Amino acid sequence: MTPGNRKSSGFSLIELIVVVGIIAIFSASSFVGFALFGENMRAKEVSGVISDLVKRSELEVLRGDYQAIKIHFLENYLVLEKTPASADLSLDLSGTCTLDSAEGYNLDTTDSGTLLKKDESGRLIEVTTLPAFPSLCVNFEGSRESDWAYQLTGGDQVSPILQFSHFNINRDHLNTLFSLDLNGKTVDLTIEAPYAKRSLYIDDVLSADSVTLPVKKNGEASGETLIIQ
Repeated sequence: MTPGNRKSSGFSLIELIVVVGIIAIFSASSFVGFALFGENMRAKEVSGVISDLVKRSELEVLRGDYQAIKIHFLENYLVLEKTPASADLSLDLSGTCTLDSAEGYNLDTTDSGTLLKKDESGRLIEVTTLPAFPSLCVNFEGSRESDWAYQLTGGDQVSPILQFSHFNINRDHLNTLFSLDLNGKTVDLTIEAPYAKRSLYIDDVLSADSVTLPVKKNGEASGETLIIQ
């Protein structure tokens, strides 16, 4: 065979560039798809965490730990108002307030006593002595704990427990934050002894229907919803 008739068995530079480009495009699209899949799974996980909190509250009422638990659904966390059978003192969540340029919530009571604040493991974080009819502003939004619980005590008397619970998973390590789209409504679920009867209130009115709350991702729709009934 003469040199003029010899054929090349390799790829040209242009062909290699085209192949590498195609591989890069498919790799990028696969990575984006995997990332979106991960975000959707995390949105489902947030819904699962909230559902688990509701089920756990039902079990606590069935065990007789509390005579009633009222769950307030907020955009970024839940507030669980747990009332033991022996609750003699008052402790209520009322209105919003501003603390260190962040929005918080007022804790009100008509009684005097010692306010205990505990973290998720039950450790005592802070003790504050309150006079009667105070209004204490608390900010939970920027906390590092996933749960805070407040309770007023005085001798043998106690108040209901107000427990703040984040539902974002490992939120200190995420750039993505999930929230509930309440669409301007107030949504509360009451679970009462002895049979853990559920009562759903929408805008403080008892509802016989369920409510569907979209789960938002960084303020945008994620396609995932939470059904409360």
